[in-house]
Amino acid sequence: MMGGHGPGDDPHTGVQIAHVEQSPVRQVWQRVVLAAFFLALTVFIVWLDRDSYRDGDEVGI
Repeated sequence: MMGGHGPGDDPHTGVQIAHVEQSPVRQVWQRVVLAAFFLALTVFIVWLDRDSYRDGDEVGI
């Protein structure tokens, strides 16, 4: 049966993995924590490379 939807044509087995939906507050909280982590990581990388920054007016900081 070409392109049909008979009982043997479905490639899915019908097995589903249980998925518990998190509360919206928890989802937002996870995103805030993840954003804070990446912000801290970026600040740390900039801090490590702080000696390579130069002021554009040649006077210095």
